[in-house]
Amino acid sequence: MAVWLLHGYLKNVPVELEQAASVDGYSRVKGIKIIVPLSAPGISMASIYAFIMSWNDLLIPLIFISKSEMRPISLALTDFVGQNVIYWHEMMAASIISTVRLP
Repeated sequence: MAVWLLHGYLKNVPVELEQAASVDGYSRVKGIKIIVPLSAPGISMASIYAFIMSWNDLLIPLIFISKSEMRPISLALTDFVGQNVIYWHEMMAASIISTVRLP
């Protein structure tokens, strides 16, 4: 959803700005210096939306699921957080294993 929101916002950025940059001697890569500041509100909106949706993926199961075998992986990763210590190495290894699944 965040990609669609960002796509819709970036479609409305005028192409003439990039063309004007190329007339002024900017390459296509340097033209990004003009486009990115104009698209900063769209990028921030998409990142805020993505953060809220990922937070809900953690918070809602935490509230409603009581059985440990029914928890999603985002909630199971919180088992690596102790009372006064966070086991970062184990948490990162588990998150990589959960992200890269073999068929």
